Amino acid sequence: MGRDRAKRAPYEAGWRKAASDKIQQEVWTMLGGRCAVCGTTEELEIDHPAGRTWDIRKYSRWQRWRRYREEARRGEVRLLCKRDNGHDGNRRRWGKKKMAAGEAR
Repeated sequence: MGRDRAKRAPYEAGWRKAASDKIQQEVWTMLGGRCAVCGTTEELEIDHPAGRTWDIRKYSRWQRWRRYREEARRGEVRLLCKRDNGHDGNRRRWGKKKMAAGEAR
């Protein structure tokens, strides 16, 4: 019984990755496929403007993308490039003075 499970594990893992990749493409399409700030298509990330209400570490990749899809349908997320997402988060978390001091280092 345990042996059969070991044989299936790589298939199941591959299936979940393919499914999460499909959901990721669906979310990217729903959100326009471009950064909401500068319009680039490079290094895109999901951004929660109001903050994420769940702990990302508690969910598998597949489960996270399913949540992102639901949040995209409700209009709770947007796509930002890595540069804009980092800048937006720093400003919101640390304020302009602390962020400027951190950049000066």
